[in-house]
Amino acid sequence: MSAGSGSIIDLLVKRQAVTNADIEAAKAEAKNAGKKLERFLVDNEIVSELEMTLTFSEYLNIPPINLTRYSPPEHLMDLIPKELMARHRIAHQDHVQPGYRRAPHPAGRAI
Repeated sequence: MSAGSGSIIDLLVKRQAVTNADIEAAKAEAKNAGKKLERFLVDNEIVSELEMTLTFSEYLNIPPINLTRYSPPEHLMDLIPKELMARHRIAHQDHVQPGYRRAPHPAGRAI
């Protein structure tokens, strides 16, 4: 399946990440919440963020990448303003401060 053939929702059902019944039940709730259905499914843990990412990857025919073990070079981290890092809650492992969380490992293991 590629962009333009079917929908993300169709692909989620095909991948058995969600059932048609789940989709029908979530449609009205998503509309009432003023959210796109895809965002609603993830925010309400009907579909995991990882499953949604993998589904978008398949839909767009772009391979997914995992950055959980990637550490950018220190000189690049020093270029990012601390305020920006705090606002977006990003931190290099050497810059972790109280209140910051490291990204979860896709397999659910701590990294």
